Amino acid sequence: MTKDELIAENARLQDKVKTLEEQDTTLRQELSAALDAPTKKESGYSNDCVYVTYNWYEIFREVGKLLEKKRYINLEDRIEDLISADETIWNALRDKFPKEFPNIPFNL
Repeated sequence: MTKDELIAENARLQDKVKTLEEQDTTLRQELSAALDAPTKKESGYSNDCVYVTYNWYEIFREVGKLLEKKRYINLEDRIEDLISADETIWNALRDKFPKEFPNIPFNL
């Protein structure tokens, strides 16, 4: 490669790096806002607040928290379903065998 070709290639690569860095920053800002990052004042005298821009580690940590919260909610729903099924079974037993299954409380 000639010197001129190297200079042109270097300029192209620097432009590409700049574009990718801008895209990375924009994406992290949007994800930070979506993940409800804390806010800070934009400048000293301005009342405008902007979201703190998370780094990728913080973004993945927040996504992990959301996934864990979803699993916990699904677990609570499953437990409620099991309690409801348990109550249905006890009611059916009481109806069929009233002497053997008197008023047994559901929450043992």
